[in-house]
Amino acid sequence: MKKILLLSILFLVGCEESSTNSDSSALSDLVGTWNVTSYLVYENATCTGEGQDGLTGFWTSIAASYECTSTACTESLIFTCSGCAAGGDPCCSEFGGDMVINENDCAEMLYSLSGTTVTFTINSYCGDCTSADEATCEANDEDWEEADTMTATLTGNSFVMEDSHEEECEVYTFTKQ
Repeated sequence: MKKILLLSILFLVGCEESSTNSDSSALSDLVGTWNVTSYLVYENATCTGEGQDGLTGFWTSIAASYECTSTACTESLIFTCSGCAAGGDPCCSEFGGDMVINENDCAEMLYSLSGTTVTFTINSYCGDCTSADEATCEANDEDWEEADTMTATLTGNSFVMEDSHEEECEVYTFTKQ
């Protein structure tokens, strides 16, 4: 009888859900490099209608990615204007020749996960990555970025982030490298 009771307890304990948070294992899945594979821009705050492809147009190519640790992500953007000798590209006309602009964003995005929803939180920061307050930032002719919160839906090796403002909505799809 004791053996049956002991086996029953072991079976019940062995089949219980783990006491560790399943979100913590999913958080570790976010660690790494995530490339933007789709970027749609809508001319309204509800992301409805036909979105414009934000990865084509002015620049010859745009490479955008997030590098994520176990608690935060940083953004990297590379804008390329090439093939200007052949003419015709708007960026070639604007810049007068081939060029690459590499912008590593100094804003760190902290994130948390609840189920499949990832919440990214960005504190206010200055575009020059050195000015600590808005007045100093703007006095140095730099852009002050306000704090923001964005959410994304995580599915396997991709997540979709929607960022809407008063007159525009942007939908990014990221795929893990």
